[in-house]
Amino acid sequence: MKKIAIIGSGNIGSAIVNGIIKTQLLPAANIHVSDKETSKLEAFKKQGLKTFSDNIQAIEGADVIVLALKPWFILDTVNELKPFLDIKKQVLVSTATLISLSEIQAALGSSMPIFRVMPNTAAAVGESLTFICALNDSGKHRMFVSEIFQVVGKTMFIDENQLNAATALSASGIAYFFRFIQAMGQGGVQVGFDAQTAQQIILQTAKGAIELLEQNQSHPGVETDKVTTPKGSTITALNKMEEKGLSASIILGIVAAYEKLENK
Repeated sequence: MKKIAIIGSGNIGSAIVNGIIKTQLLPAANIHVSDKETSKLEAFKKQGLKTFSDNIQAIEGADVIVLALKPWFILDTVNELKPFLDIKKQVLVSTATLISLSEIQAALGSSMPIFRVMPNTAAAVGESLTFICALNDSGKHRMFVSEIFQVVGKTMFIDENQLNAATALSASGIAYFFRFIQAMGQGGVQVGFDAQTAQQIILQTAKGAIELLEQNQSHPGVETDKVTTPKGSTITALNKMEEKGLSASIILGIVAAYEKLENK
């Protein structure tokens, strides 16, 4: 049975741990969690996980080491762990933005299998889409790395040069949907609903729209045409939104996010 060490117990680290326990991917005793702030580890300790304040102790015997850390901690942590890593047996996974696979490899000074993953905040409820890219991996580690992140949602393997585009579309995309739902809620209040009722209506409507697209495997335009009628209220609303630049604003926002990431 494999063992995993998770360095960092913030939002992503905790989501991974909770997902592994919920899905029973690994026994609690095979999960090592390390954090300098030991108060964050108490809940994990009560669940039977092995907890550490020392990263070096945490990685001992682990098959996969997940660095669930902010970008500015990644390279320092790699340098800390480097003398104690078994490059023939262990796999390193980073969840950090901006730090490339080649930067991690340069810090390691070896050809150890390295994975870079990009979950989104929906990992907390098991609905992330996690993008995965790899370096120095022949394919034998991919399945287990994918299984780890399937506990918080779905996974997709992509090339690293697509990661910024994926971040702009998916990781940042969560916020785009929140903003659109917020705006719909404000519209709902203006036409007579209280805020709570408006949100209930909008969330179920959003779920219905997603389910139609997934079940029918159709283009959004096709489903839109089924809702609109000549001179009807729906086409009037859509045209008014386009008059104010709805589609153009969304496209420009995604491109702006991508360019910001590319220029960092």
